[in-house]
Amino acid sequence: MGVVVGRPESPDESLRNCKAIFEQFDEDSNGAIDHEELKKCFQKLEINFTEEEINDLFEACDINEDLGMKFNEFIVLLCLIYLFKDDPTALLRGVNIFDIVNMFETYILLEL
Repeated sequence: MGVVVGRPESPDESLRNCKAIFEQFDEDSNGAIDHEELKKCFQKLEINFTEEEINDLFEACDINEDLGMKFNEFIVLLCLIYLFKDDPTALLRGVNIFDIVNMFETYILLEL
């Protein structure tokens, strides 16, 4: 009985996948995810944040305050979601960004 083990995904591959995810959720293709697109993103992923939590996340990630989340700000969002979803103590233990990326990648594969 053989076991097939795939090679681990490189950081470059993960970033490319993040970019593809970002582009899918940027519904109007303007290079930024706005507040409504972010809400739809969470709904599609079945991530249940309150309106206040979504507002707080958007505000925290819209670093340049232009009311749109660019790709680099989206990466910050992924980190924050990972840190606070289901376990507020995650911040104390450290984080692996690629875990949350895998959740988003799974969604994308299901959509294809």
